[in-house]
Amino acid sequence: MRNPLPLNALRVFEVAARTGSYAAAAEELGLTHGAVSRHIATLEHWLGQRLFQRGGRRMVATPVAAVFAAEVGHAFDRVAMAAQGCGRPAARRILRVSVPTSFAMRWLRNAWGTGAGARRRLAQGFL
Repeated sequence: MRNPLPLNALRVFEVAARTGSYAAAAEELGLTHGAVSRHIATLEHWLGQRLFQRGGRRMVATPVAAVFAAEVGHAFDRVAMAAQGCGRPAARRILRVSVPTSFAMRWLRNAWGTGAGARRRLAQGFL
């Protein structure tokens, strides 16, 4: 059986490569620097190659890692768009509008309509 891709480590890698810093990745993800380092090590072990190399006091993405990080970033963007597309379509969405009473009574109520179709699309509430 194949060892599954460590998705958490992949997300940490994408953030570390994008920010250019383990510390910045740790802050963005709410992790410790050590946790980021362990996730990167897990992914490097899974891939069988180094993704970052030391450049002075910083860890710098290798050329292969930079290309891989861009692809992973696009993949995460596509997954996020797919998740939004299948989100909660029946969820109630509320639009609150603050207008003078005379405007609400004369114009806004007529513009939104009062038929059953309008009520299904938009839950109206006038205060």
